[in-house]
Amino acid sequence: MHNRKVFVYGNVNYGASKTSATQNTALNPADLANGAVGVYGIMESGSTNLNKLVLITDGGAEVAGSVPAASFVGREVFVAMGTATGHQLSNPIQLRTGLAAARAGVYSAPVRGVSRVGWNGNVGSTLAFPATVARGDNFQIDLNNRNYFVSGGREPGVKINLSVTLAVGDTAYVALRKWVAAVNLRVDDILIDKTRIKIVHNGTGAVFTTSATVAGVNGATTLTTSAAHGVTAGDAISLAGDYYVTQAGTAASTLVLDRPFQGPSGTIANADTLDITAAATQFGLELVDGKDFMNIDVSVQGIIQDATITKVTRPTPGSGSQAEVAALEEDARPKKGTEDMLTTYIKRDVIRSNGTYDLYYLTIKNDRFPGGDQGAVFSVINYLTLAFPSGVADTTNLNQSDFEDVMTSLFTTFPAIS
Repeated sequence: MHNRKVFVYGNVNYGASKTSATQNTALNPADLANGAVGVYGIMESGSTNLNKLVLITDGGAEVAGSVPAASFVGREVFVAMGTATGHQLSNPIQLRTGLAAARAGVYSAPVRGVSRVGWNGNVGSTLAFPATVARGDNFQIDLNNRNYFVSGGREPGVKINLSVTLAVGDTAYVALRKWVAAVNLRVDDILIDKTRIKIVHNGTGAVFTTSATVAGVNGATTLTTSAAHGVTAGDAISLAGDYYVTQAGTAASTLVLDRPFQGPSGTIANADTLDITAAATQFGLELVDGKDFMNIDVSVQGIIQDATITKVTRPTPGSGSQAEVAALEEDARPKKGTEDMLTTYIKRDVIRSNGTYDLYYLTIKNDRFPGGDQGAVFSVINYLTLAFPSGVADTTNLNQSDFEDVMTSLFTTFPAIS
């Protein structure tokens, strides 16, 4: 039997109150400022706060209502979060054995997977494109998102088939160009980012002359350069690694392409331009996952069934993105006062995620909890996830800094990431 709560904090002082931004002024959880954190417990020693609820602070001296962590004597503590109109509390954490595990991670951005079909930059990789093409030959790439799951006994994953029919005499580049054009016509979710599809190659040459940069406009066939580029009509060129052939009209600071510019709109640096003089002998496609948290498998069929498939960059979910924290909050809503998620007249806990976060994952298993052993019906574990705005300096009195210091003092070992 598990209980899960998620608290998302703000960049404020530790223990700040609704009436004062100063640290350690919220002596009661109900007084915590919106987004402020406080660790509280019942003090079981001394005379100043004996048997009273106190705010546990990072250093200082004991005064009425607060006790420094190093001096706190009690059986358990709990973590609180202030909200605009109230507060929220974690389940109690027994000192010192109740904190079964504590892990943490600073924010890291999610990384989208990158795959290549055909040429991947290494000798031996190939599109395996045949010397001759018959009418009706199929050029097909299949995509499967392994991070998408469905129920009801169906195979996990969502699949997309992207194919094009070739004509007699089509070359590898023409086949790739037709495939990209067909993909651009799709209006559904095709699992990859259209603006990051590239026709990769092993052609070589030199960057554009006079340090010319290119004003890339997604979908345009005529582009402008910042200076004379030195390219003539009929040249093969590469823009940010994507292969094109220039057409009539290419002159001075104008490039006319044989197909719409595929990349995102923006300036292409001179270092990312290439006037190809040694013709490409190998071609391929570079495909980038369409969204964060995907995991796209690529397979091929038809005329390129023997093509090399390479995972150039493996996707990683990162840690602490807004989407991840919001999903954690959604999952925890039923344990924060919103048991009925179906009827809309019940006010639900708000989703607080708005930015990127450092995360702490606490696993709480107190001695008095049923342990699932013989004679116990349940094994009770509480999970507490705490999110603090990323990139905040480790400054005394601030939320994350003081919280980490307090927890380290109370539990001896606690992850230090602030």
